Parts: sequence; structure tokens; C-alpha cells
Amino acid sequence: LVKRKTPGYVYAVLPLGIILGIVLFIVCAMLIPVVGYIVGLIPFVGLYYWYVNTKLEYEFIYVTGELTIDKIISQNRRKRVVALDMANVATVADLSGHFLDGQMGNPQIKKYKYTSGEKDRKLFGVLYSEGGTSSIYIIEPNAKIIECIKKTNPRKVQM
Repeated sequence: LVKRKTPGYVYAVLPLGIILGIVLFIVCAMLIPVVGYIVGLIPFVGLYYWYVNTKLEYEFIYVTGELTIDKIISQNRRKRVVALDMANVATVADLSGHFLDGQMGNPQIKKYKYTSGEKDRKLFGVLYSEGGTSSIYIIEPNAKIIECIKKTNPRKVQM
């Protein structure tokens, strides 16, 4: 389980959003009495969903040749992001090494980042190809997951 660091701008935008929402609510309520209340509540609903989605955690699970990445939103809602079949994985490499440098610089390969965002963490890149398209999933798994992948697919793990 990797908890993503909450960006610093969240703590500046949230109070400003609340103040602007209150002002908009009062102005809309004064101009259009009945509909104004509903229109004035829309920014608060949007601000709530935006704030909840800034509290993210990622969970990496490796079972029977499949690496799944789940996103946990605000510690109560789980969403499966992707399930990577190891038959389609070309390599799992430590990003501090230079094994994936050629692929990381390629603009045609999509890159997805599922990390905590903190510095000095050990990151791995999973080069995945399916249906003629390639993707790199940048993850922050623990040593146990890397060891399990290495036991079942020793040639695919590059340290």
C-alpha cells in the first residue's frame, strides 16, 4: 500500500474555493431566490469531490501471473486501475538503473505513474505491450512483490 503525498496547492486552493463558494451562494440566493440556492451549492459539491480525489493510495497485488494496481480513494473506495498479465510484460526494471531509459524517452509509449510522489523512493517501471501498443507503468512496490515476480518470471525482472 503506497499513500500518495497530498500536493501542497490543495491546502491553498481549498480555503479559497470555500470562500468563493460562499460568495457565489449568497449572490445567487439574492438574485434568484429558489434556483439560486441550487446553483450556489454546485461549487461546494465540485470542491468536495475534488478534495476527496486528492487523498489517494495505491495497492499493488501480484497473484498467479497477474499484477493488479488498485486505487483507493479517501480510504474508503477502491477502484481497479489496471490488471497486467505477466505474459504481456516485457520487463520490470528499477528506474534508478538505465534499463528503460530508451523507452522512457519515447513519446509514442504512454506512461502511467502510480507512486507516492515522495523523493528517494525506489521506483520500478513495468513495460507492458498489448494489442500493438506499449505502456510503461511506474510503480512503487515493496520488496516482497518484486521478489514474487522475480521467482515466477526471473528473466523479466531487471535490478
